[in-house]
Amino acid sequence: MGIAALAVGAVPAAVSASVALTAPAWSGHPIAVDARTARLEALQRRTAVGPGPDAVRARHAVESPDLRAERRWRRFARAAIGAGCSRSVPYRCSCVAAPRSAC
Repeated sequence: MGIAALAVGAVPAAVSASVALTAPAWSGHPIAVDARTARLEALQRRTAVGPGPDAVRARHAVESPDLRAERRWRRFARAAIGAGCSRSVPYRCSCVAAPRSAC
C-alpha cells in the first residue's frame, strides 16, 4: 500500500489523496491515489497556487470546506470541482531522515 492510499485511510470520508514532496526530496512527480488527484497536484506545482502550496508556506493546515465558494485559488477550485472534489484539507507534515546506517 502506498503513502497516498494510507492518507485516504487515515482521513475520515476521504475518497482520494495526493502527497507532494518538497525540495530537496521532490522528484517532480506527485504521489497520488488516482489520476484525478495527480492532475490537481500537478496544477498546484505548475502554478504554485492552491491549498497545498499555501499549507507548505503557512506550515499548517489550509482547509477549504466548500470549493464551490472558494475565492483564494479560483483556478484550482474550478479544476477540483470539475474532477468531482468538493472539499480540500491539505496539511504540511515533516519527516526527518533516518541515519544511513538504519536504512
